Amino acid sequence: MRTDLRKQLRDQWRQLTRLQAEFSRTIGEADARADYKLDRHTSMRSWLVGELRMTGSEASQRVCVARQLRELPKVATLFTEGELPYAHVSLLARTRVGIGATAFTSALPDLLTTARTLDASRFREHVRQVRREQTTIRRGTAQDQPERGRLAIRTHEDGTVTLHGRLDQPGGATLQEALNTVLPTPTGKAPTPKSERRAEALVTLCNRQLSTMRHTKSRTIPSWLGTRMRPRPSNRHATAKHRVGGTLSSLIDLPPLRAAATQTPAVIVSPGPIPLPRRDQEPAARTTPGRRLTHAAARAGRWGARTT
Repeated sequence: MRTDLRKQLRDQWRQLTRLQAEFSRTIGEADARADYKLDRHTSMRSWLVGELRMTGSEASQRVCVARQLRELPKVATLFTEGELPYAHVSLLARTRVGIGATAFTSALPDLLTTARTLDASRFREHVRQVRREQTTIRRGTAQDQPERGRLAIRTHEDGTVTLHGRLDQPGGATLQEALNTVLPTPTGKAPTPKSERRAEALVTLCNRQLSTMRHTKSRTIPSWLGTRMRPRPSNRHATAKHRVGGTLSSLIDLPPLRAAATQTPAVIVSPGPIPLPRRDQEPAARTTPGRRLTHAAARAGRWGARTT
């Protein structure tokens, strides 16, 4: 006659839950005392990953549960007695972090009652509903407000990314239409699963968006850069001894020359540099108000006497 193992399984499950509670309490104490620094780790999460070979997400969950249990004596008592499994306690801890201590305290009696009767999957759905209600109340909006889309992105230790979320009806339809435009066509005798082709299509859409943004940014000149850009005169044809201070267009901007230019007929001026006098060429005679230069003085290079 075979022995009934149902009672043995219940007892072992209760003992396993108590051991989980003791393990979480020890993690909390080690985190509070910063014992992880003895092994040259920067956090308790890093210690759990490096020393106990946990994944990053599991280590973060363990630390979160250990920290929240110090603020939840009722939950800690039920956890130690084996009444609440670790999965339920983890959901309660993350809910307190998500909605805040005040809102969680008001919703705790209902959550504890539900946690004793529901399995982990159904209790997770109940916790999500409570979080949505508390978030709606905190935002001060109506209770019948349609649910917004949400998307969670989790990066793992090996660099891979996990997407998890839910979109409303318009957002889901837009996503499906966008993915179908770039969805690869299955080929060969063993076609690629549709889930893999959807992932490839999503990456293709992201790459197109990034390339479009880079192309747009490369063709856009900032407004502050345009105000600082000023054309510099081209003096590369002048020698160091006879350096021209500016082009002909900048000289015409002077008031006397501008007035003279408006009174004289149009003259075609080459856009090249201003020609400089040669060394063997005599300079033209210059006159200034109150003075004149005689021909003899011009040949000798001296100014004549002041005329009255």
